[in-house]
Amino acid sequence: MAKYAKAKGIILTITINGSLINSKNVDKLLTYFRSIAISLDSIKEENYDKIRKGGNFRKLMKNIRLLLERNKQLNTKTIISSNWVATHLNFSELEEYLKFCLKYRLNSTVIDMENWYIPYQKQYREESEFIKESRTIRKKIVAIVSKYKKVFEENNIYLSYESKGKKDCFFPFITCFISFDGYVTPCCIRQDPAVINFGNIFKMPFTKIWNSRKYKIFRNTMIRNLPNIVCDNCPD
Repeated sequence: MAKYAKAKGIILTITINGSLINSKNVDKLLTYFRSIAISLDSIKEENYDKIRKGGNFRKLMKNIRLLLERNKQLNTKTIISSNWVATHLNFSELEEYLKFCLKYRLNSTVIDMENWYIPYQKQYREESEFIKESRTIRKKIVAIVSKYKKVFEENNIYLSYESKGKKDCFFPFITCFISFDGYVTPCCIRQDPAVINFGNIFKMPFTKIWNSRKYKIFRNTMIRNLPNIVCDNCPD
């Protein structure tokens, strides 16, 4: 897919957990993708294994070093960065994480917690309670990131903290999410076709889906701030 897209002149970016990087695929990653972001979320092995279950911290660190070394050797223009979802579970490590990024010259995006479920899904309430607890340390997160903005090179550290954004959300107007089996959904946060989808690209041309009545009605709820159970509570 990446090879095909690059041949068509499409700029590719990817966010990965880093666990599958190896000597056989690292050069292809660097060749095809303009930017590669690795989700980290903990800089300590014990905590990492709890937060990112199924991951292997030591293997990840090895893979990050391999990616950085090959990027330097190949002299590519690929931007390598790290994503950190800030919560009460990893807040104590935030400064250590930013120092790690400085050491390895990784760009960094610190991200606020988001609820990827909607009210009628059973997981929504539990996720909301977790988010409420994480929100209690938001000011401290902002203070630490602001401090390190003075150390990082310009635009190499970014803080993405969320507020009710439906009225100003641009996703339904310029982009979308397409699932592996072809369903078109509004964005990467509302990506479950069982919750909402506007059609399937294997059954209908994308342009027809994009300009469909269902999509236009959905966009109108954003423009006029009308009730919309999918987006009304986003990102909480």
